Amino acid sequence: MKRREPLPKASLETLHRAFELVGQRFGTNTACVEAAVMLQGIAKHLGYDLKLRPVSVGVNDTVSGGSICMGRKIWASLTPEQHETLQGNALSDDDNLGHVVLTLDEPALLMDPNLRQVNPRGINVPNLFVPIEDADPDPEDGQWVVNGKGFEVHYILDAGANPLLENIDEYRAIEEGDYQRIAKALRHGLAVELAPA
Repeated sequence: MKRREPLPKASLETLHRAFELVGQRFGTNTACVEAAVMLQGIAKHLGYDLKLRPVSVGVNDTVSGGSICMGRKIWASLTPEQHETLQGNALSDDDNLGHVVLTLDEPALLMDPNLRQVNPRGINVPNLFVPIEDADPDPEDGQWVVNGKGFEVHYILDAGANPLLENIDEYRAIEEGDYQRIAKALRHGLAVELAPA
């Protein structure tokens, strides 16, 4: 049996187009797992090995002053005063499992194709595709801070968010057949449209 050669890597610009496509598909829906799994699947066919990263995340809109946190680890790192300022934007314990992002080792990038899910809560931030110093930090205290125009996002690796990944095989199976088709179209510079989720 002949061994399959790994796919040649598409350009980072093509990977970024896949990221934007996934972000558009999920919009402001709360669908971080689905978005991350879809981007990972398309990226695989573009020659990239993206890692799913369960995280806690704190998001600050420095223009409006609004903040939100998702995940118990970030919540535990806040002071009681900070808890009070988050009253309207703190998720209940049942809903506060965290968030899922992706990283690429080389070049070191962090991708959050569903960060805009916080926009309906008055927190105006874009989805993120950003360089980072270390794509594989220590799992115990690994974190990334992203400062942008009018916002700050603080990600902390959080094993407590691992339950978000329990059903990823189901998510993968739903659209696995489309990932290769989408990647092929992107490689050839073709326009791709996905129905909104």
